[in-house]
Amino acid sequence: MYRNLEETITLIRGNLAEYLTMQNRNPRKPFQCPNGQAHKNGDNNPSAGVVKNNPELWNCFSCGEKGDIFKMAHYLEGFELKGRGFIEAIKALADRFNIELEEDED
Repeated sequence: MYRNLEETITLIRGNLAEYLTMQNRNPRKPFQCPNGQAHKNGDNNPSAGVVKNNPELWNCFSCGEKGDIFKMAHYLEGFELKGRGFIEAIKALADRFNIELEEDED
């Protein structure tokens, strides 16, 4: 178990723009939707972007998909959104952003 899991999740969510930059997407401009399966004919025109009044979220205006950094990492890197796989995603993203995830010794 982890003592600061909720705090770590909150801190990770604040790094969406930096994550997008790491993934060669400009968070200040529209970018190609990571949910390629929803775009049966391709997503030739960038249709996704960071939500202006909430920079922790992104939205695709073409397919309607939306989410936070975890959903983006799910599409781009295959991270799980539930269960043990989600804990692994938290660990990996916390490590990338130098966020300490404190393990409980029990």
